[in-house]
Amino acid sequence: MNHKFKFFSILISCLIATAVLGGFWHTLTAAPVPPSTMTTSSAEAESNHCESVTVISLTECAALVTLYTNTDGPNWLTSTNWLSLTETITPCDWYGVTCANNHVVELKLNGNQLSGTLPNPIGAFPELTTLYLQNNQLKGTVPTWICFLQDTVTTADFAYNKLNTFKSKVRDCMNTLDPDWRETQTVPPRNLTITEFYTDALTLSWDPIPYTADGGYYEIRYALDPRDTFTVHGQTADKAADTYLLDGLEPGRTYYITVRSFTPAHDEQPADLLSNRIRTIGVTAHPTEKILLMVYVSADNDLSPNVGTISTRLMNGSQTNPNLQVVLLTDEFGEGNTRLAEIANGVVTFTNAISDSWGTNELDTADPAVLAWFLNHAQSKFPASRTIVSIVGHGLALTPEIIWPEVDTARAPFDILGGPIPPLPQGSDFTPGDVTDRNYLSPIDLRHAFMEATNNGADPFDIVFFDQCFQGNLDTLYEVRTAADVFIASPNYAWLIAAYDQYLTQMAPAEDNAAMAQAIIERYQGALPDRGHPNVIFWITQSDIEQIATAVNTLADALTAATHNGFNIPILTSTQNSQFVDTTQCSPNQLFNLTAPDELIGLESFVKNLQQGFPASDPFGVYTAAADLETLLSPISRTVNIGQPYVAPQYQWNYTNTLTILAPLPRKSPAQFAWRASIYTEATPLTAVWAPDPSISVTISEPLALVQDGRWDNFLDMWYTDLDTPTVGQWCHYIPPAIVTTDETEAISLTVTAAGPNSATLTWTETTDERAVGYQLLVNGPNVIGWTIREMFPVSQTTFTQENLTGNSEYHLQILAVDAAGTVLEQSNEAVWLEQAVVLPLIIRP
Repeated sequence: MNHKFKFFSILISCLIATAVLGGFWHTLTAAPVPPSTMTTSSAEAESNHCESVTVISLTECAALVTLYTNTDGPNWLTSTNWLSLTETITPCDWYGVTCANNHVVELKLNGNQLSGTLPNPIGAFPELTTLYLQNNQLKGTVPTWICFLQDTVTTADFAYNKLNTFKSKVRDCMNTLDPDWRETQTVPPRNLTITEFYTDALTLSWDPIPYTADGGYYEIRYALDPRDTFTVHGQTADKAADTYLLDGLEPGRTYYITVRSFTPAHDEQPADLLSNRIRTIGVTAHPTEKILLMVYVSADNDLSPNVGTISTRLMNGSQTNPNLQVVLLTDEFGEGNTRLAEIANGVVTFTNAISDSWGTNELDTADPAVLAWFLNHAQSKFPASRTIVSIVGHGLALTPEIIWPEVDTARAPFDILGGPIPPLPQGSDFTPGDVTDRNYLSPIDLRHAFMEATNNGADPFDIVFFDQCFQGNLDTLYEVRTAADVFIASPNYAWLIAAYDQYLTQMAPAEDNAAMAQAIIERYQGALPDRGHPNVIFWITQSDIEQIATAVNTLADALTAATHNGFNIPILTSTQNSQFVDTTQCSPNQLFNLTAPDELIGLESFVKNLQQGFPASDPFGVYTAAADLETLLSPISRTVNIGQPYVAPQYQWNYTNTLTILAPLPRKSPAQFAWRASIYTEATPLTAVWAPDPSISVTISEPLALVQDGRWDNFLDMWYTDLDTPTVGQWCHYIPPAIVTTDETEAISLTVTAAGPNSATLTWTETTDERAVGYQLLVNGPNVIGWTIREMFPVSQTTFTQENLTGNSEYHLQILAVDAAGTVLEQSNEAVWLEQAVVLPLIIRP
C-alpha cells in the first residue's frame, strides 16, 4: 500500500479575529499608563507648547491643551485666554481653570459647547476636586483614565452629554464621580437586532437608552450600499420605543441600517443632541430563491482553536439572512472530532451524518473523497438555486500530487503548542493539512473532489472561496476552473480573518455572483486593521482564467523564441524585478521577506517588466503577448493593503498583484532551488528525490491540468539548463492571527510562573468589558514562525497551566479578551517563559 502525505514545514496563521458587524476599521492602541508617563507624539507636541509653564506641571498643562484640541476649543462659547502663555497669563488664567498649590484643582466648563470625545489626559490632574462638564456635546466612550480622578474629585457633573461606556470598571468610576450621569446621556440604543424578516420589510428591535425624558426619538436610516448616503426612513414616537418596522423594501436584498437617538434642546441643554449611530445589516426574504453555503474547515492542525470562533460567526451571520442555509464540516486536532453542523436563522444543529455515512467520527479532511462527500451530502439535503463553497485551512502553494513509499503510519504524539512534531518518512518536521492523518490537499485533489460534486463541471458552484494562503495561483485556479462561475483567492499570505458574520450578510439572492464576490473581498479587507496586515485578495471568473491561460501560452511561445535567439537577460531581469510571494523560506527563523528566492511571482508585474525589457516591435512577439496579458489581468477586481506586517515589521510588503505564476529563475538554478520547475511536466508517473532526505524517492502521480493543456511547461523546460534530477522540496504554510482591536482597547495584566518541569501557569486579571465572551491565548515559541492562537477560554476563566513545554526554549505568551465577533477588547502584556524563568517586558505597543 502506498501512502500519500501532504507536508508542511512551518506554519503562518493567516486568520483570525474579525471586526464588528458592518466592516469597521480599527487599529491597535496602547494600553493605559499612568498620566505622568504619557509619551505619545501628540502629548509631546502639547508638552512643547507648555515648556515655559511653571505654575503647574508640564503634564497637567499638556492635558489642558489636549482637552482643548480634542473638544473643538476654537468653537467653545467662552475660551478666554486658552492656549495663551505670557508673562501675565498662565494656564491657571484660562477660562474655567482654577489652580492651587501648583496643581489644577477645578475645571468648570459646563454649558460651554464642548464637543468631540474626552481624551485620556482628562485623568492627568492628581489634585482635581471639581469637574463640571455638563450641558455640552461630548460624545463617545469615556476613557479608562477617568478612574484616576475618583480619589480626589468630590464634585463632578457630566449630565446632558452623549457619553457612554461598555466597561464595568469605567462605569463604576463614573458612578462614583456622578451617580446619575447615565440618566441624561443621549447615546445609541444597544443590542440592535432584526427579529422578523419579510420580503418587503424588516422588524428592528433594540434596548432603549436610560435617558427617556425631555422628548426625542430614535431615527432610522437605511441604504443598499454603505458607501452611499443613508436615507431617513422614519422615527419612533419617543425614546421609550424598542421596535420599528422598516418597510417598503425589495425582496432578497442586503440593507445597511443605522439607528441613533435624538434629544431636542430643553432648559438644561440649549442644543439638539444626536447620538452616534448603532449599525446592523439584514437581508430581506426572497419568495423563491435560496442560497446554500458549504464551509469546509480543515483544522486538524494548529488552526484547531479557531473552529469555535468560525462556527460562532457563521451562526451570528445566519441570523441576518433568512435565505441562507449553512452546512459546516469541521475537523479539529486529535481523534474523533470531525463534525457536521447545519446552521440557519441563528440555530446550530449538529448531525450524525458523518458517523452514519462513514462509521467513524474522525475523517481525513485532506482526502478528496471526504470533501466530495461533504459537498454532495449538503447539496442533496438542501437543494438551492445558488451554491457557495468556502474552503478554510492551510493553503498550499502549487503542490504536486505525490505518492510516498510504504511507511509505518503509526501516529506519534504531537504537541500542538509547538513542541516535537512527529518525524515523517522524509525525515523532516512539518505540519500537514491534517495532522492526525498526515495528509494534505493538493490542487489535483481539489479538482477530483469538485468534479465529483459538480457532475464534472456541468453543474458548477456559483462561488468557490479559498479562505487560505497562496491559492491565487494560475495553475491552482486552472485546475478547478470548471467547478465554479467565480473564484475568490489570495495569491500570497492570507490572514485568517474568517469574518463570516459579515460575509453571510452579502449572500443575497437578488445579487449576482460578481456582486457577492466583490462584497466578500471588501468585507475581508474591511475587517482587517489597516496597519500590520498587508494583503491582496481578488475574485476571478472561469472565463477569465481560461482566457489568461491561453494568453500565457502565447507568451510562452514568444519567450521560447526569444531565449533560443539569446535574449534571456531581459527575461531574467523581468523576473528579478517582479513581485515575489513567500512559499519556500521554511524555518523557525522565517523572515517573511517577499523577495527571491521563491518560485512564484506576480504575473502582472512580470508582464509589465517584459514590456520594458522588449521593444514594441520585437520579432518574437514578447512585448505584444505581455501587453495582451496585461489587458486581461487589469480588470480583475481586488482589494489591496500594503505595509509592514506585524509578524515582521522590519519588512515592507508591497505585493499588489493577483495571479501568480511559476517563474523563470536563473537558468542554471539547481533542482533543490527550482524544485517546482523540475517536476512541472506532464510526463507522469515521475520519480523524484525528496530534497530534505535525498535517500527517499517519491512518485509524482498526476500532472497539473495547465501543464497538460498549456505550453508554459515547455518554456520552463527549455529555460532551465540544470534540472536533470526531478526534486520535491519543502513548502510552508503559516497563518498569522489577525489582531483586530477597537479604538478603546485596554490592558489586562498577565503573569507567568513556573509550575514544574516544562510547565508554566498563566494568570491574568479579569476583563472589565461587558461585551467580552472569552479569552484567546496567543503563543510564539519553538518550531513555529509567528504568533498563533493556541487556546480559547471562557470569560470566567483567569488561569491556565500549560504543560509539555520544550525545555530550554523561549515562549512568548499573550492573552486577548474578545467579543462574540472576535474583536479584541483587551490585550495583556507579552510575557516570556524561558527555562522556568519569567520576564515581563513592557506592554507591547503594536
